[in-house]
Amino acid sequence: MRGIQNWKRAFFVLLSTVLIMLGVILVIVIRLLLTEPSITVNPEELEEKGEPFFTLSTSKKAINTWIQEELGEIDKTSVKNINYEVILEDFIYLRGNLIVFNREIPFQMTFHPVVNETGGLTLKEREISLGRLQLPGELVLGLIAEQVVFPDWVNVRPDQHEIIVNVRDIKLEKGMQLTVKSFDLEKDQLEFLLTR
Repeated sequence: MRGIQNWKRAFFVLLSTVLIMLGVILVIVIRLLLTEPSITVNPEELEEKGEPFFTLSTSKKAINTWIQEELGEIDKTSVKNINYEVILEDFIYLRGNLIVFNREIPFQMTFHPVVNETGGLTLKEREISLGRLQLPGELVLGLIAEQVVFPDWVNVRPDQHEIIVNVRDIKLEKGMQLTVKSFDLEKDQLEFLLTR
């Protein structure tokens, strides 16, 4: 009988020890999760101008979400009789519907993005269609260049069938610059460098 009571006592001591250790570990984990990490980075600590400050990696899904949010903030009254979306898939697509004589006509512009030597993106026109018609890219891009007011960092070149997006010229805080490191839509590898 004494052997059974010693066994019970040892079991409860072991159980209590395990529960106390589990409680301590739980408290430590909760404290670690509740405290916010503090990372302080001073841009002045960088030795040279142009030295990479951050490498930003993202996905097509994240960029698509961001684009849709940005397009949602555009004043839709300035763009009449047209609704559109920009989507990154295997290529960059600008898709939408143009309303002409109370009829919706679908359109699509397809671009192949290439990282250029300045760290920007060159969007090479692959296809432009309105309804079932294939349209000449040079003509459509020429009309777009004449009719649409783009930011300074976007350059439409109809004769080259391309749009240059000079992301380096986008105004960022504290003199920081953004450049494209890689933009591989097939592998879903989109990387940007933040430099000063």
